[in-house]
Amino acid sequence: KAIKSGTIRMNSVTVKPKLTDANKDFRFQFCCNEIRPNGLFNDMDDIIHLDEKWFYVDKVTCRFYMSENESKPYKSARHKSHLEKVMFLCAVARPR
Repeated sequence: KAIKSGTIRMNSVTVKPKLTDANKDFRFQFCCNEIRPNGLFNDMDDIIHLDEKWFYVDKVTCRFYMSENESKPYKSARHKSHLEKVMFLCAVARPR
């Protein structure tokens, strides 16, 4: 009721990466090293980019709306600081 009337609204905030001066210098040096003497960038034909991302299987707390007839769901874990994680690994390269 309060959401529909506009007194309460949903909001989300995304965390932005914070780059230090050392990070900026390292990135700049990497880019400068990839420039050939003729002024063009390297083709990067023999480079593979790897990235990994960890995801928790379940959250410690979650919020949701329930009707009066529904019972509260039960969630359990051995310890809330030892939740299962899954890793997603991605490799990007030039096709051969």
